[in-house]
Parts: sequence; structure tokens; C-alpha cells
Amino acid sequence: LLLISAITVTLFLEPRSALIGAILAGVFKDAFSTLAFPLNTILFVIWYFLILKLNKQISIENNFIRLGLVLIITFLHHLILGLTPIYLGNSIPLGIFIRTLFIESIYTTAIAPIIFKFFKLFFG
Repeated sequence: LLLISAITVTLFLEPRSALIGAILAGVFKDAFSTLAFPLNTILFVIWYFLILKLNKQISIENNFIRLGLVLIITFLHHLILGLTPIYLGNSIPLGIFIRTLFIESIYTTAIAPIIFKFFKLFFG
């Protein structure tokens, strides 16, 4: 839910507040992560900058475009998080890796409209 929160603040808030929100979400997620390196914080900031760059090129006002963006970002995020332990020498069974990758991406995308409505209701 922290990833969708970082994406939501990037989509709906002004850039400075969104950057602070993305950094805080990443730090909070890394505080409870098993990784020693703050990978979530770095990835959340990367997603922030990529969303801002994409928003300058195309309009992200349509909910279907937002959901597609959330699906792509969550898929890439979990792919990177899943490949990091493999790169560091730990083994993850392929079935578990793929199942986790797809389930987390679909779950986050399914929850996104609810988070968007909640955010618009309270902040928008």
C-alpha cells in the first residue's frame, strides 16, 4: 500500500509535496524491510520523477491510464525487488517469484481506485 500511496501523491499533489511523500513512504517501507540498502526509497523517488516526466508528455487524468500506469510501476517495482536478492546470491524458487510478482501487481492495481477516491475525498 505504500507504493500506491507514493504513486497517488505524485499524481495528485504539487511536485514538492509529492516528492516529500514519496521519500517518506520509501523510508517507512525500508524501515520494515529486510534489505540493508534503502532500495524502496530510491525506487519510490525514481517512480516520482518518471511519473512527472510522463505527465508532462501525456495527460494522466483518465482513470484507465492511471491504472495502467500503476500496473506497470508495481510490476517493475516488484520485479526489481525480486531480482535484487537473486543478484546478491540468494535463491528464490521461480514459481514463488512469478506468483508473488503477478499477485502483488494485480492486488495493488485493484486497490488503486479505492485509494484514489479516498485521496480525492480527503485531499482533493
